[in-house]
Amino acid sequence: MASLRLVCYPPLVPELAEIKQAITRMSTPDRAELAAFLLSSLEEASYWVEDAKALRRLDELEFGQVSGLNLHAQSHRHDLR
Repeated sequence: MASLRLVCYPPLVPELAEIKQAITRMSTPDRAELAAFLLSSLEEASYWVEDAKALRRLDELEFGQVSGLNLHAQSHRHDLR
């Protein structure tokens, strides 16, 4: 009679908690790039903005009424560990 041996391998895809933990160690520009990639990978956007609202927000940005985010700037946060 043959014996059965059970072998367990770690999953090839990391658990979501591990991915989230790794992301917290990434730089701000890298996290922004990852966020943009993830959003673009969604098959269908789950949000919609009316054209008029988008154009109004663009005008606010161009006329200096609001400021945008610079995703390529270095993070100015200090590590307090």
